[in-house]
Amino acid sequence: MLYGKTDATCFFLNQIVFSHDSKRKRVVMPYITTIEQLAFVLSSIVEDAKEHNFYTKEVALWVICVGQTFFDKKLPMKHLIRYDQNGWAIFLERESIELKFVFVQPHARRKGWFTNLLKNTPRHKPILVCTKEDAMVRTLIATGFTLHGKSTDNKELRFELHPAQKSCDV
Repeated sequence: MLYGKTDATCFFLNQIVFSHDSKRKRVVMPYITTIEQLAFVLSSIVEDAKEHNFYTKEVALWVICVGQTFFDKKLPMKHLIRYDQNGWAIFLERESIELKFVFVQPHARRKGWFTNLLKNTPRHKPILVCTKEDAMVRTLIATGFTLHGKSTDNKELRFELHPAQKSCDV
């Protein structure tokens, strides 16, 4: 399978690095060019969310939004998706970079995937994360995020990592 989970190791949407195969052969593409590539990544994300009971409805709604807006270059926002066999993250870039969802596969947890994600995320704008999960709060604090009140709906804590701040290894 061309885009199967065992073959695909990394996708970035809107600024993609696509590498594949067990021989560590790398293929670099500036962005996803086909609907099939986009469909593979988005359907894999939804499958993971369902399998692990991870905000299934919310992730599905974001995936629909990403799918509908991905090819529209006129929109003032940009979705970024980091996807590989160890996890995925959905970002929304506007005046800041908002980390909407981050999922790390069980076999890859506590092995630096999130820290690597931060190191490879564009740092020209603040990164914002809202969460109420204890494990995520600990991870954010350990990687250099600072608490900045609550989310606009007052349901979650709001954390920021500014471009000048360096994230720490966890």
